[in-house]
Amino acid sequence: MATHTQIVIEQAIRQLRTLSAILVAEIQKPYPMDAQPPVEKRICKEALMTVGVLLPKLQQARLVVGDADPTPVQRCTTCED
Repeated sequence: MATHTQIVIEQAIRQLRTLSAILVAEIQKPYPMDAQPPVEKRICKEALMTVGVLLPKLQQARLVVGDADPTPVQRCTTCED
């Protein structure tokens, strides 16, 4: 069974892939050749580069994350369990 961390990483990867496709579509929209690219297009390119760096790192993290639960179990220190 997948851990909570693995599930979150998988969701992040899917969402970043979707975001990447949206950004690519935005970047590919035509603009007049005699004009500078709109600021929004440059921002989308920068965001796409950031996603391009983040995705491989998340994919590596997905392989590293084990079944260990990082949340410590809370135990009563005065009880004898």
